[in-house]
Amino acid sequence: MTLSARGPLRVLAFAAASLLCAAVASGAEPSPGADDLCGPVVQPFAAAADAPVTSPADATTGPQADPGAENITISSDGAIFDRNGDARLQGKVDIHQGQRRISAEDVTYEASTSSFEVAGEVEYRDPQIRVRGESGSYDAAGGARIGVAQFEVPSRPARGTAEELAITPDGHVTLRKVEYTTCPVGNEDWILTASDISLDTTTRNGTGKGVRLDFKGVPILYTPIISFPLGDQRKSGFLFPDFNYSQRSGIELAVPYYFNFAPNYDLLATPRYYSDRGLELQSEFRYLGAELEGSIAGNYLPGDALRDRDRSYLRWEHVGDFARRWRIEVDAANASDGNYFEDFGLGSEGTSVTYLERNAQLRYFGNHWSILGQVQNFQTIDQSIADATRPYSRVPRLLARGVWRDGPLGFEYAIDGEAVNFHRDDGLTARAWT
Repeated sequence: MTLSARGPLRVLAFAAASLLCAAVASGAEPSPGADDLCGPVVQPFAAAADAPVTSPADATTGPQADPGAENITISSDGAIFDRNGDARLQGKVDIHQGQRRISAEDVTYEASTSSFEVAGEVEYRDPQIRVRGESGSYDAAGGARIGVAQFEVPSRPARGTAEELAITPDGHVTLRKVEYTTCPVGNEDWILTASDISLDTTTRNGTGKGVRLDFKGVPILYTPIISFPLGDQRKSGFLFPDFNYSQRSGIELAVPYYFNFAPNYDLLATPRYYSDRGLELQSEFRYLGAELEGSIAGNYLPGDALRDRDRSYLRWEHVGDFARRWRIEVDAANASDGNYFEDFGLGSEGTSVTYLERNAQLRYFGNHWSILGQVQNFQTIDQSIADATRPYSRVPRLLARGVWRDGPLGFEYAIDGEAVNFHRDDGLTARAWT
Protein backbone atom coordinates (compact mmCIF):
# COMPACT_ATOMS: atom_id res chain seq x y z
CA MET A 1 0.00 0.00 0.00
CA THR A 2 1.21 3.50 -0.75
CA LEU A 3 -0.21 6.57 0.92
CA SER A 4 -1.41 8.82 -1.88
CA ALA A 5 -3.08 12.21 -1.96
CA ARG A 6 -6.81 12.16 -1.13
CA GLY A 7 -9.83 12.92 -3.48
CA PRO A 8 -10.56 12.86 -6.35
CA LEU A 9 -8.36 12.58 -4.38
CA ARG A 10 -6.03 14.55 -4.66
CA VAL A 11 -5.49 16.61 -1.55
CA LEU A 12 -7.21 19.98 -1.60
CA ALA A 13 -7.14 22.63 1.02
CA PHE A 14 -10.64 23.87 0.75
CA ALA A 15 -13.17 22.54 -1.69
CA ALA A 16 -12.90 24.16 -5.10
CA ALA A 17 -10.50 26.85 -3.90
CA SER A 18 -7.54 24.67 -4.67
CA LEU A 19 -9.08 23.54 -7.95
CA LEU A 20 -8.99 27.16 -9.03
CA CYS A 21 -5.55 27.77 -7.64
CA ALA A 22 -3.88 24.69 -9.05
CA ALA A 23 -5.34 25.38 -12.44
CA VAL A 24 -4.56 29.10 -12.56
CA ALA A 25 -1.02 28.59 -11.34
CA SER A 26 0.06 25.52 -13.26
CA GLY A 27 -2.51 24.65 -15.91
CA ALA A 28 -2.98 21.24 -14.29
CA GLU A 29 -5.12 18.55 -15.86
CA PRO A 30 -8.71 18.37 -14.62
CA SER A 31 -9.46 15.98 -11.79
CA PRO A 32 -12.75 14.24 -10.96
CA GLY A 33 -14.76 15.56 -8.09
CA ALA A 34 -15.96 19.13 -7.91
CA ASP A 35 -15.93 19.60 -11.68
CA ASP A 36 -18.53 16.84 -12.04
CA LEU A 37 -21.15 18.87 -10.19
CA CYS A 38 -22.09 20.88 -13.23
CA GLY A 39 -21.17 18.81 -16.29
CA PRO A 40 -19.40 20.22 -19.36
CA VAL A 41 -18.40 23.86 -19.28
CA VAL A 42 -19.17 26.32 -22.06
CA GLN A 43 -15.93 28.18 -22.75
CA PRO A 44 -16.81 31.88 -22.99
CA PHE A 45 -13.58 32.86 -24.79
CA ALA A 46 -13.60 30.16 -27.46
CA ALA A 47 -13.32 32.69 -30.28
CA ALA A 48 -10.22 34.28 -28.80
CA ALA A 49 -8.67 30.86 -28.20
CA ASP A 50 -9.00 30.02 -31.91
CA ALA A 51 -7.55 33.32 -33.12
CA PRO A 52 -4.84 32.89 -35.80
CA VAL A 53 -1.19 33.49 -35.04
CA THR A 54 -0.37 37.02 -36.23
CA SER A 55 3.06 37.43 -34.67
CA PRO A 56 6.17 35.23 -34.49
CA ALA A 57 5.96 35.61 -30.71
CA ASP A 58 2.74 33.55 -30.76
CA ALA A 59 4.66 30.54 -32.02
CA THR A 60 7.03 30.50 -29.05
CA THR A 61 6.89 27.18 -27.21
CA GLY A 62 8.43 26.08 -23.94
CA PRO A 63 9.26 28.13 -20.85
CA GLN A 64 11.74 30.97 -21.00
CA ALA A 65 14.52 31.41 -18.46
CA ASP A 66 13.93 35.16 -18.26
CA PRO A 67 10.49 36.28 -19.47
CA GLY A 68 11.43 39.92 -19.12
CA ALA A 69 14.31 39.52 -21.61
CA GLU A 70 12.08 38.43 -24.52
CA ASN A 71 11.34 40.83 -27.35
CA ILE A 72 8.03 42.69 -27.38
CA THR A 73 6.03 42.83 -30.62
CA ILE A 74 3.28 45.43 -31.05
CA SER A 75 0.66 45.83 -33.78
CA SER A 76 -2.25 48.29 -34.02
CA ASP A 77 -4.48 50.14 -36.50
CA GLY A 78 -2.87 53.46 -35.61
CA ALA A 79 -0.08 54.93 -33.47
CA ILE A 80 1.30 58.30 -32.39
CA PHE A 81 4.94 58.46 -31.19
CA ASP A 82 6.88 61.25 -29.48
CA ARG A 83 10.61 61.94 -29.42
CA ASN A 84 11.13 59.81 -26.28
CA GLY A 85 9.74 56.72 -27.95
CA ASP A 86 6.51 56.81 -25.98
CA ALA A 87 3.40 55.98 -27.97
CA ARG A 88 -0.38 56.05 -28.03
CA LEU A 89 -1.81 53.02 -29.84
CA GLN A 90 -5.44 52.79 -30.94
CA GLY A 91 -7.67 50.27 -32.68
CA LYS A 92 -7.08 46.49 -32.41
CA VAL A 93 -3.90 46.75 -30.40
CA ASP A 94 -1.98 43.48 -29.90
CA ILE A 95 1.05 43.23 -27.62
CA HIS A 96 3.10 39.99 -27.62
CA GLN A 97 5.98 38.85 -25.47
CA GLY A 98 6.78 35.15 -25.69
CA GLN A 99 3.61 33.21 -24.92
CA ARG A 100 1.91 36.22 -23.34
CA ARG A 101 -0.47 38.43 -25.25
CA ILE A 102 -2.52 41.53 -24.42
CA SER A 103 -5.20 42.89 -26.72
CA ALA A 104 -7.01 46.20 -26.20
CA GLU A 105 -8.65 49.15 -27.96
CA ASP A 106 -6.45 51.86 -26.46
CA VAL A 107 -2.87 51.48 -25.21
CA THR A 108 -0.35 53.98 -23.86
CA TYR A 109 3.28 52.82 -24.11
CA GLU A 110 6.18 54.20 -22.05
CA ALA A 111 9.50 53.29 -23.68
CA SER A 112 11.76 53.92 -20.67
CA THR A 113 10.07 51.20 -18.61
CA SER A 114 8.67 49.04 -21.44
CA SER A 115 5.28 49.36 -19.75
CA PHE A 116 1.74 49.69 -21.06
CA GLU A 117 -1.51 51.13 -19.76
CA VAL A 118 -4.50 49.64 -21.53
CA ALA A 119 -8.18 50.58 -21.64
CA GLY A 120 -11.35 49.31 -23.26
CA GLU A 121 -12.05 45.56 -23.51
CA VAL A 122 -8.57 44.44 -22.54
CA GLU A 123 -7.68 40.75 -22.83
CA TYR A 124 -4.64 38.90 -21.44
CA ARG A 125 -3.68 35.37 -22.54
CA ASP A 126 -0.91 32.91 -21.69
CA PRO A 127 -0.80 29.08 -21.60
CA GLN A 128 -2.29 28.95 -18.10
CA ILE A 129 -5.08 31.51 -18.16
CA ARG A 130 -7.16 33.88 -20.29
CA VAL A 131 -8.49 37.09 -18.77
CA ARG A 132 -10.82 39.84 -19.99
CA GLY A 133 -11.28 43.14 -18.22
CA GLU A 134 -12.13 46.82 -18.49
CA SER A 135 -8.62 48.20 -17.91
CA GLY A 136 -5.14 47.04 -17.07
CA SER A 137 -1.39 47.46 -17.23
CA TYR A 138 1.63 45.42 -18.23
CA ASP A 139 5.38 45.69 -17.96
CA ALA A 140 8.14 43.16 -18.49
CA ALA A 141 9.37 43.30 -14.89
CA GLY A 142 6.07 43.50 -13.04
CA GLY A 143 3.77 41.42 -15.22
CA ALA A 144 0.09 42.04 -15.95
CA ARG A 145 -2.66 43.64 -13.90
CA ILE A 146 -6.28 43.72 -15.04
CA GLY A 147 -9.26 45.33 -13.34
CA VAL A 148 -12.86 44.00 -13.28
CA ALA A 149 -11.65 40.74 -14.78
CA GLN A 150 -13.35 37.67 -16.18
CA PHE A 151 -10.98 34.72 -16.32
CA GLU A 152 -11.00 31.29 -17.93
CA VAL A 153 -8.73 28.32 -17.17
CA PRO A 154 -8.55 26.33 -20.45
CA SER A 155 -7.12 23.15 -18.94
CA ARG A 156 -9.81 22.72 -16.28
CA PRO A 157 -12.12 24.12 -17.77
CA ALA A 158 -13.23 26.72 -15.26
CA ARG A 159 -14.20 30.36 -15.14
CA GLY A 160 -14.76 33.21 -12.76
CA THR A 161 -14.55 36.91 -12.06
CA ALA A 162 -12.27 39.10 -9.96
CA GLU A 163 -12.27 42.80 -9.12
CA GLU A 164 -8.55 42.75 -9.86
CA LEU A 165 -6.16 40.08 -11.11
CA ALA A 166 -2.36 40.41 -11.11
CA ILE A 167 0.16 38.00 -12.65
CA THR A 168 3.92 38.46 -12.20
CA PRO A 169 6.60 36.89 -14.44
CA ASP A 170 8.03 34.90 -11.52
CA GLY A 171 4.85 32.91 -10.93
CA HIS A 172 2.82 34.92 -8.40
CA VAL A 173 -0.91 35.28 -9.02
CA THR A 174 -3.11 37.53 -6.90
CA LEU A 175 -6.90 37.86 -7.17
CA ARG A 176 -9.18 40.21 -5.23
CA LYS A 177 -12.93 39.73 -4.66
CA VAL A 178 -13.08 36.44 -6.53
CA GLU A 179 -15.98 34.32 -7.77
CA TYR A 180 -15.15 30.94 -9.31
CA THR A 181 -17.08 27.99 -10.74
CA THR A 182 -16.74 25.05 -13.15
CA CYS A 183 -20.42 25.22 -14.10
CA PRO A 184 -21.49 26.30 -17.61
CA VAL A 185 -22.50 29.88 -18.25
CA GLY A 186 -26.02 30.46 -16.91
CA ASN A 187 -25.96 27.37 -14.67
CA GLU A 188 -23.99 28.25 -11.56
CA ASP A 189 -25.07 25.49 -9.17
CA TRP A 190 -22.03 26.09 -6.99
CA ILE A 191 -19.80 29.15 -6.64
CA LEU A 192 -16.67 29.74 -4.62
CA THR A 193 -16.08 33.30 -3.41
CA ALA A 194 -13.04 34.80 -1.68
CA SER A 195 -11.93 38.26 -0.67
CA ASP A 196 -8.31 37.50 -1.67
CA ILE A 197 -6.44 34.57 -3.20
CA SER A 198 -2.65 34.55 -3.47
CA LEU A 199 -0.75 31.85 -5.40
CA ASP A 200 3.00 31.24 -5.36
CA THR A 201 4.04 28.77 -8.05
CA THR A 202 7.66 28.82 -6.84
CA THR A 203 6.82 27.36 -3.43
CA ARG A 204 3.65 25.73 -4.88
CA ASN A 205 1.51 27.09 -2.07
CA GLY A 206 -1.59 29.24 -2.05
CA THR A 207 -3.50 31.27 0.50
CA GLY A 208 -7.17 32.23 0.48
CA LYS A 209 -8.90 34.78 2.71
CA GLY A 210 -12.62 35.12 3.38
CA VAL A 211 -13.40 31.91 1.46
CA ARG A 212 -17.04 30.81 1.14
CA LEU A 213 -18.73 28.02 -0.83
CA ASP A 214 -22.33 28.48 -2.04
CA PHE A 215 -24.44 25.60 -3.35
CA LYS A 216 -27.56 26.62 -5.30
CA GLY A 217 -27.40 30.04 -3.68
CA VAL A 218 -27.05 28.73 -0.11
CA PRO A 219 -23.74 29.29 1.77
CA ILE A 220 -22.59 25.92 3.12
CA LEU A 221 -18.94 26.52 4.11
CA TYR A 222 -16.82 29.45 5.27
CA THR A 223 -13.27 29.93 6.50
CA PRO A 224 -11.50 33.25 7.24
CA ILE A 225 -8.12 32.01 5.98
CA ILE A 226 -6.85 28.82 4.42
CA SER A 227 -3.59 27.50 3.00
CA PHE A 228 -3.43 24.88 0.26
CA PRO A 229 -0.97 23.16 -2.11
CA LEU A 230 -0.78 23.90 -5.83
CA GLY A 231 -0.60 20.43 -7.33
CA ASP A 232 -0.58 16.81 -6.21
CA GLN A 233 1.58 17.10 -3.12
CA ARG A 234 -0.14 16.09 0.11
CA LYS A 235 -0.94 18.80 2.61
CA SER A 236 -3.27 19.07 5.57
CA GLY A 237 -6.50 20.84 4.77
CA PHE A 238 -10.15 20.57 3.81
CA LEU A 239 -11.31 18.31 1.01
CA PHE A 240 -14.36 18.91 -1.13
CA PRO A 241 -17.57 18.74 0.93
CA ASP A 242 -20.20 16.06 0.37
CA PHE A 243 -23.86 17.11 0.18
CA ASN A 244 -26.65 14.52 -0.10
CA TYR A 245 -30.26 13.81 0.79
CA SER A 246 -31.81 10.46 1.76
CA GLN A 247 -35.24 9.43 3.01
CA ARG A 248 -33.63 7.57 5.92
CA SER A 249 -31.49 10.39 7.30
CA GLY A 250 -32.66 13.63 5.67
CA ILE A 251 -30.16 16.24 4.51
CA GLU A 252 -26.52 15.14 4.83
CA LEU A 253 -23.52 17.48 4.86
CA ALA A 254 -19.96 16.19 5.33
CA VAL A 255 -16.83 18.36 5.56
CA PRO A 256 -13.69 16.15 5.35
CA TYR A 257 -10.40 17.40 6.81
CA TYR A 258 -7.13 15.71 5.85
CA PHE A 259 -4.21 15.51 8.33
CA ASN A 260 -0.87 14.87 6.61
CA PHE A 261 1.10 13.87 9.72
CA ALA A 262 4.05 12.27 7.89
CA PRO A 263 4.85 10.62 4.55
CA ASN A 264 3.93 7.22 5.99
CA TYR A 265 0.81 7.93 8.02
CA ASP A 266 -2.20 10.22 7.72
CA LEU A 267 -5.75 10.73 8.96
CA LEU A 268 -9.00 11.72 7.29
CA ALA A 269 -11.56 13.11 9.76
CA THR A 270 -15.07 13.84 8.50
CA PRO A 271 -17.81 15.44 10.59
CA ARG A 272 -21.09 14.44 8.91
CA TYR A 273 -24.38 16.07 9.84
CA TYR A 274 -27.72 14.28 9.32
CA SER A 275 -30.72 16.59 9.71
CA ASP A 276 -32.88 13.72 11.07
CA ARG A 277 -30.25 11.95 13.19
CA GLY A 278 -27.55 14.30 14.44
CA LEU A 279 -23.79 14.74 14.08
CA GLU A 280 -21.52 11.80 13.27
CA LEU A 281 -17.71 11.72 13.26
CA GLN A 282 -16.12 9.53 10.61
CA SER A 283 -12.39 8.86 10.51
CA GLU A 284 -9.79 6.77 8.71
CA PHE A 285 -6.18 6.43 9.87
CA ARG A 286 -3.64 4.91 7.47
CA TYR A 287 -0.10 3.81 8.29
CA LEU A 288 2.77 2.34 6.32
CA GLY A 289 6.08 0.91 7.48
CA ALA A 290 8.98 -1.01 6.00
CA GLU A 291 7.37 -4.35 6.91
CA LEU A 292 3.76 -3.43 7.68
CA GLU A 293 0.75 -1.50 6.48
CA GLY A 294 -2.81 -1.00 7.57
CA SER A 295 -5.77 1.24 8.27
CA ILE A 296 -8.27 1.87 11.06
CA ALA A 297 -11.66 3.28 10.09
CA GLY A 298 -14.36 4.27 12.55
CA ASN A 299 -17.70 6.09 12.64
CA TYR A 300 -19.51 7.29 15.76
CA LEU A 301 -22.90 9.00 16.04
CA PRO A 302 -23.95 9.68 19.65
CA GLY A 303 -27.67 9.67 20.40
CA ASP A 304 -29.20 8.88 17.01
CA ALA A 305 -32.50 10.79 17.12
CA LEU A 306 -34.32 8.16 15.05
CA ARG A 307 -33.04 5.06 16.89
CA ASP A 308 -32.59 6.63 20.34
CA ARG A 309 -29.16 5.05 20.79
CA ASP A 310 -25.49 5.53 19.94
CA ARG A 311 -24.43 4.22 16.52
CA SER A 312 -20.90 3.14 15.60
CA TYR A 313 -18.79 1.16 13.18
CA LEU A 314 -15.12 0.13 13.43
CA ARG A 315 -12.80 -1.77 11.09
CA TRP A 316 -9.09 -2.61 11.40
CA GLU A 317 -7.03 -3.98 8.51
CA HIS A 318 -3.36 -4.85 9.07
CA VAL A 319 -0.59 -6.85 7.40
CA GLY A 320 2.88 -7.05 8.95
CA ASP A 321 6.02 -9.17 8.64
CA PHE A 322 8.47 -9.69 11.49
CA ALA A 323 11.39 -11.92 12.45
CA ARG A 324 11.98 -12.77 8.78
CA ARG A 325 9.61 -15.75 8.54
CA TRP A 326 6.54 -14.54 10.43
CA ARG A 327 3.50 -12.61 9.21
CA ILE A 328 0.42 -11.36 11.03
CA GLU A 329 -2.82 -10.43 9.23
CA VAL A 330 -5.87 -8.81 10.81
CA ASP A 331 -9.21 -7.91 9.21
CA ALA A 332 -11.84 -7.23 11.85
CA ALA A 333 -15.02 -5.15 11.89
CA ASN A 334 -17.83 -4.38 14.33
CA ALA A 335 -21.12 -2.49 14.05
CA SER A 336 -23.21 -1.19 16.94
CA ASP A 337 -26.40 -2.90 15.75
CA GLY A 338 -28.01 -4.94 13.01
CA ASN A 339 -29.62 -1.91 11.35
CA TYR A 340 -26.41 0.05 10.88
CA PHE A 341 -25.82 -0.76 7.21
CA GLU A 342 -29.51 -0.49 6.42
CA ASP A 343 -29.56 3.05 7.83
CA PHE A 344 -26.18 4.30 6.61
CA GLY A 345 -25.25 2.06 3.66
CA LEU A 346 -25.26 3.39 0.11
CA GLY A 347 -27.06 1.56 -2.70
CA SER A 348 -27.20 -2.23 -2.43
CA GLU A 349 -24.63 -2.18 0.39
CA GLY A 350 -27.35 -1.27 2.86
CA THR A 351 -29.20 -4.56 2.43
CA SER A 352 -26.46 -6.99 1.33
CA VAL A 353 -24.37 -7.10 4.53
CA THR A 354 -25.38 -10.19 6.53
CA TYR A 355 -22.20 -10.79 8.58
CA LEU A 356 -19.12 -8.89 9.69
CA GLU A 357 -15.98 -11.01 9.90
CA ARG A 358 -13.30 -10.74 12.61
CA ASN A 359 -10.24 -12.63 11.41
CA ALA A 360 -6.67 -12.72 12.77
CA GLN A 361 -3.95 -14.97 11.39
CA LEU A 362 -0.36 -15.69 12.38
CA ARG A 363 1.71 -17.39 9.69
CA TYR A 364 5.15 -19.01 9.71
CA PHE A 365 7.09 -19.78 6.52
CA GLY A 366 10.03 -22.15 7.00
CA ASN A 367 12.25 -24.16 4.71
CA HIS A 368 10.01 -27.19 5.10
CA TRP A 369 7.18 -26.15 7.41
CA SER A 370 4.39 -23.62 6.97
CA ILE A 371 2.14 -23.02 9.96
CA LEU A 372 -1.08 -21.05 10.31
CA GLY A 373 -2.71 -20.04 13.57
CA GLN A 374 -6.13 -18.42 13.19
CA VAL A 375 -8.91 -16.92 15.28
CA GLN A 376 -12.11 -16.16 13.38
CA ASN A 377 -15.64 -15.25 14.36
CA PHE A 378 -18.59 -13.35 12.92
CA GLN A 379 -21.05 -10.67 13.97
CA THR A 380 -24.49 -11.41 12.55
CA ILE A 381 -25.97 -8.27 11.01
CA ASP A 382 -29.10 -9.81 9.50
CA GLN A 383 -30.98 -10.99 12.59
CA SER A 384 -33.61 -12.74 10.46
CA ILE A 385 -31.16 -15.55 9.67
CA ALA A 386 -31.98 -18.72 11.62
CA ASP A 387 -29.51 -19.79 14.30
CA ALA A 388 -28.97 -23.12 12.59
CA THR A 389 -27.66 -21.44 9.41
CA ARG A 390 -25.36 -18.92 11.06
CA PRO A 391 -21.61 -19.46 10.60
CA TYR A 392 -19.38 -21.11 13.18
CA SER A 393 -16.50 -19.31 14.83
CA ARG A 394 -13.10 -20.98 14.67
CA VAL A 395 -11.45 -20.23 18.02
CA PRO A 396 -8.79 -21.29 17.42
CA ARG A 397 -7.64 -23.06 14.27
CA LEU A 398 -4.17 -24.51 13.74
CA LEU A 399 -2.98 -25.69 10.34
CA ALA A 400 0.48 -27.13 9.58
CA ARG A 401 2.05 -28.44 6.41
CA GLY A 402 5.50 -29.93 5.94
CA VAL A 403 7.11 -30.60 2.55
CA TRP A 404 10.43 -32.33 1.73
CA ARG A 405 11.00 -32.22 -2.00
CA ASP A 406 14.28 -34.19 -2.16
CA GLY A 407 13.53 -37.02 0.21
CA PRO A 408 14.93 -40.54 0.38
CA LEU A 409 14.66 -42.60 -2.81
CA GLY A 410 14.02 -39.39 -4.77
CA PHE A 411 10.43 -39.00 -3.57
CA GLU A 412 8.67 -35.85 -2.36
CA TYR A 413 7.17 -36.22 1.09
CA ALA A 414 4.45 -34.07 2.66
CA ILE A 415 2.45 -34.06 5.84
CA ASP A 416 -0.65 -32.01 6.65
CA GLY A 417 -2.45 -31.49 9.91
CA GLU A 418 -5.34 -29.34 11.10
CA ALA A 419 -7.08 -28.85 14.42
CA VAL A 420 -10.13 -26.61 14.84
CA ASN A 421 -12.44 -25.68 17.68
CA PHE A 422 -15.86 -24.68 16.26
CA HIS A 423 -18.29 -22.58 18.27
CA ARG A 424 -21.63 -20.87 17.69
CA ASP A 425 -23.59 -18.46 19.87
CA ASP A 426 -26.44 -20.97 20.28
CA GLY A 427 -24.06 -23.02 22.44
CA LEU A 428 -23.11 -25.62 19.86
CA THR A 429 -19.40 -26.50 20.07
CA ALA A 430 -17.40 -29.05 18.08
CA ARG A 431 -13.77 -30.01 17.68
CA ALA A 432 -12.12 -31.48 14.62
CA TRP A 433 -8.63 -32.54 13.65
CA THR A 434 -7.10 -34.20 10.63
